[in-house]
Amino acid sequence: MGVIFSGNKKNDETTYKILFVILLGMLCLRYGQGTDYIGYQLHYSLCPTELDANYFTANGTFEKGYRFLMNMLKSIGFSFELFVALISIFEMLMLNRFIKKYCGYKCMALLLFFPTFYLTYYFSAMRQGLALSIFIGVAVPLIMDKKWVKYIILTFVVASIHKSAYVMLLIPFLINIKPKSLLIIAVIMLGAAIVLNAVGIYSSIANLLDKAAYENSGIGWSAMIRKAVEFVLVIILYKDRPDNGDFLNIILKIYYIGIIVAMFFYNNALILGRLTIYFDVMFIALVSMAINNVALPNVTVHKLSSHAFWTYTIAVIALMGFMTIRNLDSYISQGQYYNKKFYRYPYVSVFEKDKLYSYREDEYEMFN
Repeated sequence: MGVIFSGNKKNDETTYKILFVILLGMLCLRYGQGTDYIGYQLHYSLCPTELDANYFTANGTFEKGYRFLMNMLKSIGFSFELFVALISIFEMLMLNRFIKKYCGYKCMALLLFFPTFYLTYYFSAMRQGLALSIFIGVAVPLIMDKKWVKYIILTFVVASIHKSAYVMLLIPFLINIKPKSLLIIAVIMLGAAIVLNAVGIYSSIANLLDKAAYENSGIGWSAMIRKAVEFVLVIILYKDRPDNGDFLNIILKIYYIGIIVAMFFYNNALILGRLTIYFDVMFIALVSMAINNVALPNVTVHKLSSHAFWTYTIAVIALMGFMTIRNLDSYISQGQYYNKKFYRYPYVSVFEKDKLYSYREDEYEMFN
């Protein structure tokens, strides 16, 4: 509804602020939401209450940087709920920075971010959600300014939170290639992946990256179809814009690098999803700038006709609505909720923890 009622600059800004505060509050105060929340809570409970170098430098389930962050905050008295709230505030500040810098239509950007990036990565997959927020809020400006030394250093820092961030190292090496050439490389990567899979080498590569993901996942047809629909939408929106300028071209290239990664890992939905989120997030900027009646500084906006504006807006709302329903169904199934209807998916806050297990099975009785 916020998208529908924010068709001009003043309304978009006001509605965006209201929606942003609501989403920030929901993120900070959530309890037990998503498939990974309880697991993160368990790991935090096992973290030492005093700084312990042996804890965050040893090999373990979580990356060293994330374990250091847990250990540091717990040592100064942060409960898990405060830990989550602090990360949530940081993540939303980074999202706000990204939207204000690179997304002309702010409410549309929030809508595009909501189904997967917000509900999955910010709500549940906390390590990668934090890594994603650093990418959009800090790394992307470094890319725009071509500060590659700082960018590479930052990549290693982010990878210490979630190792999927190493894929960000592709950007400095591919960013100067023309967009059409990147798409040709994507087709070549798809062909290479098919050949490697046929001769049995592909499994070794995927195993090296993420053995558990490789063994427990296959082709994610719904994810591939969604990516195809989004890609077609980008092509349609930008086909008549031969000169997009340096700003838009960089965003477009980052998105296309994600297509290359997706084509190579087409055969594994989990690995594909984890590696492509840093590039897929550019879809938000591309669409919110194209379906835009609000100009960004230094960006030439090709205004759509009223008919085209509403056609694309309704199409995006429908796509995001479908993705939200699909994701909620997934959360209900994976979280072992008693009620299987997506519209009955409950929001539980830190003020009503005791209600959580009236909605779902108690996998960790110690948190009951």
